[in-house]
Amino acid sequence: RAGPELRATLMAVQEAQSALNEVEIDGLDPRLRDRVRQLDGYLPLLEQGVRAGLMMPELLGVEGSRTYLLLVQNEDELRASGGFISGVAQVTVEGGDIGEMTFEDSYAVDDFSEPYPEPPAALQDLMLADLWLFRDSNWSPDFPTSARKAIELYRVSRDVEIDGVIALDQRAISLLLGPLGPLEVEGADAPVTGENVLQVARRAWAPGEEIASDWWGQRKDIMGSVLDAAVAELQAGFDRAQLIDLGQAGLTALREKHLLLYLPDPAAAAALAELGWDGAVAYPAGDYLMVVDTNVGFNKVNAVVEESLDYAVDLTDPTQPRARLSVQHRHPVAGWSGPCSQTPRYDATYEGMTERCYYDYVRIYAPSGAELQQATAHPVPGSILLSGERQPGGVEVAHGEAGKTVFATLLVVRPGEDVETTFVYDLPTATVEKRGDQWRYRLTIQKQPGTDVGQVDVMVQLGSGARVAHTDPAPAERQGGSLQYQMDLRRDVTIDVIWTP
Repeated sequence: RAGPELRATLMAVQEAQSALNEVEIDGLDPRLRDRVRQLDGYLPLLEQGVRAGLMMPELLGVEGSRTYLLLVQNEDELRASGGFISGVAQVTVEGGDIGEMTFEDSYAVDDFSEPYPEPPAALQDLMLADLWLFRDSNWSPDFPTSARKAIELYRVSRDVEIDGVIALDQRAISLLLGPLGPLEVEGADAPVTGENVLQVARRAWAPGEEIASDWWGQRKDIMGSVLDAAVAELQAGFDRAQLIDLGQAGLTALREKHLLLYLPDPAAAAALAELGWDGAVAYPAGDYLMVVDTNVGFNKVNAVVEESLDYAVDLTDPTQPRARLSVQHRHPVAGWSGPCSQTPRYDATYEGMTERCYYDYVRIYAPSGAELQQATAHPVPGSILLSGERQPGGVEVAHGEAGKTVFATLLVVRPGEDVETTFVYDLPTATVEKRGDQWRYRLTIQKQPGTDVGQVDVMVQLGSGARVAHTDPAPAERQGGSLQYQMDLRRDVTIDVIWTP
């Protein structure tokens, strides 16, 4: 019923944003400047909320029943689109109400009497996977690609039509449970909140000193119980303040890529892509960077491992741009004594699963046509690999999603160790745009879903005597002919520079 008003509101918001874009905010009276800056932050949020409202009737089955897969991803065991698929719920909605909902351990989806496709070569080589199973469906960092694969592999054993895929990680669960208040959850020894849900789940997961067969079948039951309690709270109704808080939590999870949505309908998919909620590998003009880590070590070390990026691009000759990327991994656990082992096994506590070596299959997504010049080699002895075969540490160059050039390699980070990996590569000439006597450089750094805030340092070298006409954001420091930026990857970030050499 609110559709016409929402569409009118959307037009008004877009007109206001267009008008605001013409305002030189820095030149306003200080008494007005801060309030206009506030508006500049609110308008995009309002537009996203209105667009979401317009999509809701179809998503919630107003015109017919809809069935979705809800993927519960554990970013402590990082995978390309967010984390290991620990559990899955099949959720049916109709007329705005949640109907049938079944939650399963991701392992329970397997039916080995049916044929499965071959896994990607790296998954096969590094984890000795003979079949591409549902729990490994999110191998691609492009979520629409992973979601389609999840539907395909889920339907090997489940005869059901799927209308979309929703993926959320532990951070999203914490955010969304916050506004719902303490929940009474079966199997939990205390009310569950957004603050303690992870601790509750980890305590329930821990098998103790003796791993019994019944533990294996029950270790993820708490996840289904939390989901049941949250849905019951939603259906019981809540006040306006809770609704606003829940909406803000959902938008935060979407914007920070802890919550991803896939809809096969072309119009709905286009709307999700425009909002940046689909988790797709982007294809913007200019330079591009996405660092994708995949934990192939059968453990939960991403709960503690820290990562930072240092990216420098040399534009002193704009016709021959060159990039240098340094990826630092730090494993802060102290007091460990090896050796590393990739063998799948369980510890008595969840924390024990974090006190292991980090087996990381790293993929660097760069613009199409980027040419690798040199890279750090990290040889891995066969004695600590499942395959038993030594990895020489070389970098594979491949063609990736959205036309990207991909540099891929395996590295192992031991507890207490810092490991730096450097890639030097030439960027395509088209990365930099010539505009009369000026040049324009635009960089998009895309965040991997499921990752936490990481430090990113960017240096753009323009050469001595360069005159900068525009830069957004403002650099943290200018030194000679270089611009230095410091930011975090809470969300995707962009840098735009226009200059005259």
